[in-house]
Formats: sequence, C-alpha cells, structure tokens
Amino acid sequence: MRNPDLPCGFTRRLSLLINSEWSPEQALAVFELLGDLRKRLSMQYGFESAYSDEDDRRFRRMVTADSGRR
Repeated sequence: MRNPDLPCGFTRRLSLLINSEWSPEQALAVFELLGDLRKRLSMQYGFESAYSDEDDRRFRRMVTADSGRR
C-alpha cells in the first residue's frame, strides 16, 4: 500500500530535525543543495523526479516573499 504522504510510495521514513531558527536564505540553500543532488541522481541513473523545476521556482518565490517580511 502506498503512503499518501510520500510521493515515492515508501512506507517507512527517516525522521529529520530542521532548525526552526534558520533564515529563509539558509532554508533556500538547503533546498537548492537537495535539488542539485536530485538532478545529479536523475542524470546518473536515468529516472524521472517526482518534483519539477516549477516546484523549485514556486519554493524560491515563497522563500523570497517570506524573507521580505523579516
């Protein structure tokens, strides 16, 4: 059975703690690092990602808007 929370369908997950004190810029840096890793893995192994470049742009707009409020 697929887990609706995970686009990959995994039924088990790894818990990660994210520092709530990160600035929007720090969060964006981590997001970009993960995006680069995702793209490199896709190129290396030839699979499609569940996330698109549009998802990346949407997140960047959201972080940029949030950083203007601080």
